[in-house]
Amino acid sequence: MGSTFSKTKKSAFRAQKASRPEIHSSGTCHSCGATAQVAKLSCAHMYCQHCLTRKFAAAANKMYYIPPQCCGAAIPLATARRLLDGTLVSRIEDKAAEMRDANKTYCSNRPCGHYLPSDTFRDQQHVCHYCVQTTCTKCKGSRHVGACEMCPRCLRPAHSFSCSDGTDDLLDLADDEMWMQCPGCGIMVELEGEEYNMMCYCGTKFCYNCGEVRTTYHIHKDLDEKEEDW
Repeated sequence: MGSTFSKTKKSAFRAQKASRPEIHSSGTCHSCGATAQVAKLSCAHMYCQHCLTRKFAAAANKMYYIPPQCCGAAIPLATARRLLDGTLVSRIEDKAAEMRDANKTYCSNRPCGHYLPSDTFRDQQHVCHYCVQTTCTKCKGSRHVGACEMCPRCLRPAHSFSCSDGTDDLLDLADDEMWMQCPGCGIMVELEGEEYNMMCYCGTKFCYNCGEVRTTYHIHKDLDEKEEDW
């Protein structure tokens, strides 16, 4: 199971404005050129079932690719699901739920490491249905008796080795890459193109330039002064 830093880095995604695709019985796929039933996006590009499945399968495997997109706009699952296999739709929904979970719990059996959805918890000790290992949902460690022993620095189960919660590394990386933190859920967001009016996957609308929640009449000052031409 990766560090808090690596998980958070993978969670950084390109926030995009949602589009509303339509389903057409016949059209030319923008990706493979085949003529088939397609989903037409707001950018006018069309995708067949095979190519749409590839996009969503990538998102189901890595949170970095959520939401699937084309021309800078997210492809809504609500309409795309009409061309997708039910199993893939379930995987996408599970991966999206994992990304939105602010207090993620993973199986304490490191070789397994599967995400444990918080809405399935019945008590503090939860059994992973993949490997049947019991994990404490509070301290994230393996099953134990009595109160959790926590490391005061990384807030993980007590250990003898040195630790780091990865926060400093993440903030340094965010500064280098000029990422902005969503004011709603705290996830790191990467700008693509020149659209500064962002909508995070959590639904928060904010200005990428100043980081404030966007209002109807949003006014801001540039964070950095423009550099002079050479």
